[in-house]
Amino acid sequence: MKVIGTILRWFVLGAVAGLLIAPRAGHETRELIGEKFTQLVDGLENGSSADAA
Repeated sequence: MKVIGTILRWFVLGAVAGLLIAPRAGHETRELIGEKFTQLVDGLENGSSADAA
């Protein structure tokens, strides 16, 4: 369990570092993150409903 926590911590740290040095402007980065998050949620919802059916 400790290994998973360490991996997750490094993943989050890397994501934050990537956002801080991103080549896009702030509003473009936020829009991109919003779009990707929406796609992720839609994919999870579609996957869940397919599993339930």
